[in-house]
Amino acid sequence: MSAVNLSSSARTGLSVLRSVADQMEVTQKRLATGKAVNSPIDNVSKFFTAASMDSRASTLDALMDNISSAHTSVKAASEGVKGIQGLIKVARGLATEALGADATKRTALMGQFNTLRTEMAQLADDAGINGTNLLKGNSITVLLNEDGTSKTTIAGTNITDTLVTAASAWGTGTDAAQVTAIGASITALDNAEESLKTAATAFSSSLATINTRKDFNTALSNLLKTGSNDLTAADMDQEAANLMALQTRQQMAATALSIMQSSESTALRLLR
Repeated sequence: MSAVNLSSSARTGLSVLRSVADQMEVTQKRLATGKAVNSPIDNVSKFFTAASMDSRASTLDALMDNISSAHTSVKAASEGVKGIQGLIKVARGLATEALGADATKRTALMGQFNTLRTEMAQLADDAGINGTNLLKGNSITVLLNEDGTSKTTIAGTNITDTLVTAASAWGTGTDAAQVTAIGASITALDNAEESLKTAATAFSSSLATINTRKDFNTALSNLLKTGSNDLTAADMDQEAANLMALQTRQQMAATALSIMQSSESTALRLLR
């Protein structure tokens, strides 16, 4: 089958239509994605620079999950410390009252004291998050940047160990023995409170470090995403105007091609 020969004008018209169609496809893609650079073909330098920035931002976002988890664990431990400190004040008051009480009242106060001590231990047990409990001696190592060159370790403390007292001996033995047992309980509470103060100070310092890095990483991630977008973003107003202009050109080219075909048909009818 022989090829159909088109006139020079018809070929030009078809070429224009194809060119306009290709340009419209690019413009429509930019409008749909909001990006002027969607592949290396569009702009090699901008594409790979933006991809690198997006990759780093994604890494920082993933890092933020671990930082946020550590932040939550430290906050839980800090709240646990506050709760236990409040119970220690009440328990110390009971022990001090027991020093001047008779045997019967001491026995009653001992029961209240032991209830508080049990609640302190339970509060410490409940201060864990996702299996990590800084008040049960667990520690957390938090990576603060992508390559791990910046990190901090949050050391836990086993509060339960410092809450073991001689309270069970309050209501037994001689008066002197009971006073000694109560004194041992007060000493144990004082030691526990000191441990809690030390832990609270360490937790506050760790929180300050984590919060500072959390804010920095969030800001840096946003900057990277903004920078990537600035490199590849399309001017939506310009692209919309381009699309309208291309649609007009397409209509004009189609009309011109139609006119040329009509002229050729008229010429053929004259030759018949």
